[in-house]
Amino acid sequence: MRSIPCAVLLGAILLIAAAPARAQCSPPALEAVLREMQTAAVPDCGTRQLRHAFKRARKKAIGVTARVLARCEATGVARIEPAHRALTRALAQVAKESAKGAIPPACAVTYEAELAQMDADLTAAANGTATTTTTSPPGTPTTTTQPTCAAVMLEVDKADCTHVTSIPPGLVDCGDGCSDKIFIVPAVGSLVLKGTPAPGNTSASFDTDCDDDGTVPLDEASPPDCSLSCDCSSDF
Repeated sequence: MRSIPCAVLLGAILLIAAAPARAQCSPPALEAVLREMQTAAVPDCGTRQLRHAFKRARKKAIGVTARVLARCEATGVARIEPAHRALTRALAQVAKESAKGAIPPACAVTYEAELAQMDADLTAAANGTATTTTTSPPGTPTTTTQPTCAAVMLEVDKADCTHVTSIPPGLVDCGDGCSDKIFIVPAVGSLVLKGTPAPGNTSASFDTDCDDDGTVPLDEASPPDCSLSCDCSSDF
């Protein structure tokens, strides 16, 4: 198999992300992609860090796709940016490991192909003909304005972290006696979750709809549910 330069793959994925965001999605195609991701095997080569990066990206993409499927069925719109970012970060990790000679070229190609295929299939399922209406003047298509959320129902799963708080403070506080809780937060502004790792661990990270650093993509919540979900992980 001919090696595909990581830079080319990353560039292609970034170009895919630049496509029109509000397109008519396909629930059957999203279901097929979800099954594909759930059965995608971790390549049997590479470093521990690379395999971990692949698993995290796949887990994030699966969670996002499952939620996007429900929104697609309800609104016809699929927002896949969190999954795309996760897969792109994993591709960057492949490039990093390959550049320092930690993995052979054939192994890098295997990871690149798996990650790029998942991203391409998800993008194809989420994108289609732009949602339009035919308003005055007759025959001129105009993009339909999608409804927005005034507030977001943010589900926080503390998981194996000991405490989850937020910046700004006070919007999220999940500590003793809290394992999984829904917080109502403003849909505008910025929100970052902060996790306290379990004893013996050194850091905490987030997945599902949140970025690894806990950034909550508030602008990606959409009606009718206006909900996002973030899970905390205590890392070694």
